Amino acid sequence: MNTIRILVVDEEPPITQLIKLLISKTMSNSELEISECHSVSKANQIMGQNGPIDIVITDHEFRHSNGTEIVETAKVACATTKIIMYSSTLDHHIINKCGADKYMQKPFYIEELITAIRQLTPTHKLGLDPQACSNC
Repeated sequence: MNTIRILVVDEEPPITQLIKLLISKTMSNSELEISECHSVSKANQIMGQNGPIDIVITDHEFRHSNGTEIVETAKVACATTKIIMYSSTLDHHIINKCGADKYMQKPFYIEELITAIRQLTPTHKLGLDPQACSNC
């Protein structure tokens, strides 16, 4: 099983810390490397310097930018990076149009986030046998 590399981006540190904690506890049987940051520019820097990220979990709304820039940088840095974007105000059609792989309306349940992570993660990184898994 390979490590699943996740980047959580939100301007509010308590949000990124909570998401990290809940993912770690819920997916404790998976090898995880979860990073967090609190700005679009820092997210872009991490994606450009730290090698491929499997999944970016990001808010769409930032004070001086938006999550669309994160999507663009992620897809340039690694075409296989998957994006889970959440928002309280933006229409999901706009988010899907910007290239996010999954949209979640705030507030959301952690189960919804974990399901999205599992659906977007390659089966070999989850330790699943693709032939034995009909829902992969």
